[in-house]
Amino acid sequence: MFCKRCGANLRDTAQFCPKCGSPTGNHNGNRKNPVPPSTPPKQKKSHIWVIFLILALLLVLAAGAGGWYLWNNSGSHGTNSKKTDEKSEDNSAQFSQVESVNTDLQEWIASEEFQSADAETKKQQAEEMLSSLEEQEVLEKDSVSYDETSNMYWFVYADGTQGGVMLDEFSDDVSGSKNEYATTDSAGKVTNRNNKISWNTTDYPYEEENLHALFLYGLDQQGVANSFLQGNYQQYQSVWTEEHLDTSIDEFCTVEDFQTELPGNDVIILEEHGSFQKDTPMVCTKEVCNSQNYQAYQDDLQDHSISVVTVYGDNSGNTYYWIAPSFFPKHYANQELSGSIVWIGSCHGYQNDKLVKAFADAGAAAVLGHTNTVYTAYDADMLDAFMYRMLQGDTVGTALDFAKSVWGVDDITYATVQTGWTSVKPAEENASTEIYCGKDETLVTLTQAQGEAYTWHLEPSIDADFVGVVRQGHTVSDYHSEEYYQYDTNWYSPYCCYGENGRFGLIDYDGNPVTDAVYSEIRIGWERKCILQDDNYQCQELLPDGTLSSPVSAEEYQEVTNGYPVAIWVDQDEKLYTVESGYPDELDLHTCVKAYLGEWEMQGDYRFVTSRYAQYVLINNGKRVTSDVYEDMGCMVDGIIPVKKNGKWGYLNENGEEVFPFEYDDAWESNRTAYIINYDNTHYADYRAFDASDGYVVLCQNGQYGLYRTTGECVIPFGTLEEISPVYEGMAWAKQDGKWGVIALS
Repeated sequence: MFCKRCGANLRDTAQFCPKCGSPTGNHNGNRKNPVPPSTPPKQKKSHIWVIFLILALLLVLAAGAGGWYLWNNSGSHGTNSKKTDEKSEDNSAQFSQVESVNTDLQEWIASEEFQSADAETKKQQAEEMLSSLEEQEVLEKDSVSYDETSNMYWFVYADGTQGGVMLDEFSDDVSGSKNEYATTDSAGKVTNRNNKISWNTTDYPYEEENLHALFLYGLDQQGVANSFLQGNYQQYQSVWTEEHLDTSIDEFCTVEDFQTELPGNDVIILEEHGSFQKDTPMVCTKEVCNSQNYQAYQDDLQDHSISVVTVYGDNSGNTYYWIAPSFFPKHYANQELSGSIVWIGSCHGYQNDKLVKAFADAGAAAVLGHTNTVYTAYDADMLDAFMYRMLQGDTVGTALDFAKSVWGVDDITYATVQTGWTSVKPAEENASTEIYCGKDETLVTLTQAQGEAYTWHLEPSIDADFVGVVRQGHTVSDYHSEEYYQYDTNWYSPYCCYGENGRFGLIDYDGNPVTDAVYSEIRIGWERKCILQDDNYQCQELLPDGTLSSPVSAEEYQEVTNGYPVAIWVDQDEKLYTVESGYPDELDLHTCVKAYLGEWEMQGDYRFVTSRYAQYVLINNGKRVTSDVYEDMGCMVDGIIPVKKNGKWGYLNENGEEVFPFEYDDAWESNRTAYIINYDNTHYADYRAFDASDGYVVLCQNGQYGLYRTTGECVIPFGTLEEISPVYEGMAWAKQDGKWGVIALS
């Protein structure tokens, strides 16, 4: 077969010309069903069909009887081998499509014509080939995208799998390096690293601990000779193990390894190639895509937790699996990485917070990464110095500062000052090593980490339904003020609400009851007045000294506590309004607020603002910053706001960006401090998430509670305590073994 454009001789199954990139037409748009069913020829009429029909009916009856017997004598009524076989055949056909496309891509990038072409020609040819595949429905329509940072094309196959192709090699930093393996003594113990570090940790503090470290090493894909530092990692393994950190190296890391080998390690080192997919950091495994693992990884392939990418420089035609950040919280949803210190040695590991945050969401106590493409030698030396100090009991932050003092604040400084390289990458591409979370973490186990996270200020001893939450109200009476719309859902004071048998009282953080649990409702009004109401509608105010005022009628405090501030955003005007006595007033707020999504309604000659209740948007400085419409919102506290979407809660920052994903459940019943009877005599309850407080936020997932900093770091993993209430001045009520107590955060 010959190319119609340039005349090059092609293999019969080729779908692109390796010289010019022109499609050959072999795809034919029938990849979803490569072998169409044939139509049987018509037969002459014959009476013999009657005999065959009778025999067929007898066979059907016999088969039905046998099937009924097997059904009633089998323990797996849900098994359908035919459907399983059909699914297997579908997956096999899907893999054939992926394999065929990537073989063509690899032949193209391995060709002399590609090697000699300039960057724009390569991009033009790639776009032509991939556009052709879209037209033939081999790829999903409009799925092709280009990432300039990594010089990679990404796309989605018809079966939903995400694929890609690299137009550049992984960067190679071997030339000019003065980096040598560590010096060892006669016993093989590392004694010196380039006259920078002497490994003599005589004051090692972890001799009695059972600590483990894991290297996932993936720098040497077939045809990609990029890492000359494998010997260094083997030296690290030797010395760390000798210094009571039992270390192992996985030199052929697969997707399954990423899924199963990480838990149980105090230190996790990822030495992988890294790149971008639509501003999302990805790491490259050493596992080649084949028909068997393609079928096994279908779940991850379909939700793009992993992708298949043809790697530039690999002339064998192999395509490797790449792992996305979403992979880690998905497979470690129960915080299985709790207590681990994670070092991400890949390029772009901390270019943004998506990958580092993924490990934090999976429970990691500390996560570090590089902010750009990083020299592998710099990464290796920094890791060496970092672990040297970690093994001496230093914190993550102190150890990293030491490493930077030895090897330089970034890899450009390292290359020019420490190694004397004459040719380095542009200065704007420098990579520094930074900490995402766990700066104060030490090399400890999960149990120790939990013990250091908090101490019991008041041992669990209080028998109550709940402690620590007060019904929401608003803070000021002037509805034109910003504070009016930032009403509290938690009462931040030395006193907390507790509930017993549908009645409520007040208690302090030392466990001393201020009142008995005899009130029907406790609520917060403007100027943070705390009002306690009994069954006879008599109200008392909690005074600053902890005493109660004389009882007065509920009408005395009605203006203080009743009503909710309502801000309405009208898309037609792109303005924020409030409605007072039926007339709209424009609001000029210079803060983040939640707002009902409203619209104009004409009634005669008058125009009214109405709202679509239970639909919210986030407004910042008079501008709408969220395109989505949400089911519910809390309050913006400490820079984050709880937001409900598709029945799950997440947290956004003031720019509408996701800080915590939409994976969490209702944490509290906002009106459980008020026994409210609805119009149909049913108890009315409003379930919501916690607002942040004191730099922390309490999250609820699958009936378990966890405590996080508002910056994303896990403080108390899910399931450690039975329930946790919001934090006030470093303390929080928490439940353990059915009793409530107070924890003091470290």
